[in-house]
Order: sequence, then structure tokens, then C-alpha cells
Amino acid sequence: MLKKDHFVVGPLIDVYGDLLSSKQRNYLIRYYEDNYTLEEIGEVEGKTRQCVYDVIMRGIRKMEKFEDKLQVIKMRKIISQYELAEADEVSDAG
Repeated sequence: MLKKDHFVVGPLIDVYGDLLSSKQRNYLIRYYEDNYTLEEIGEVEGKTRQCVYDVIMRGIRKMEKFEDKLQVIKMRKIISQYELAEADEVSDAG
């Protein structure tokens, strides 16, 4: 089992998944969205569990680097918080 939380990796895949290799993207989607185990992905792909783990971790590190530089997810959160605060002000005034 990987240490990375689904709630952390899911948004990374949504935003940066298309920037990964097809192998990285497919393994990540199978693991985090389709709930395959590392072993199951390995069986389907004809790879070892360790190989699958390494591909997934490289993909996660790559997406984390993109987020560190581009901060798309961080900005989305800030905008969402701003919109919620603005909506609260409007409902309180009304």
C-alpha cells in the first residue's frame, strides 16, 4: 500500500495527469481511481509489484513538482474559499 492519500493524489491526477507518461497515468488511475492493488496492476501489465510501485511514485513526484511550480491546486482552493466567503456575505446581507 502506498503512503500517499487518495485525497492528495486525486486532485494531482485531475490537474496534472495529462502531463505524465501514459504508463504513469494508467497505473495511477488504476490504483487511485479504480482501486486496483499494486499486485493486480502488475498482473495485468506483466510487471512486478515493485516496478508498479516505482512507476506510481515517479508519477506522484512529477506531479508534486508541477504543483510546487505552478500552484494550480493551491490557487483553486484560495479562489474557492474566496467565493464561499463572498456567498456567505451575500446571504447574510439578504
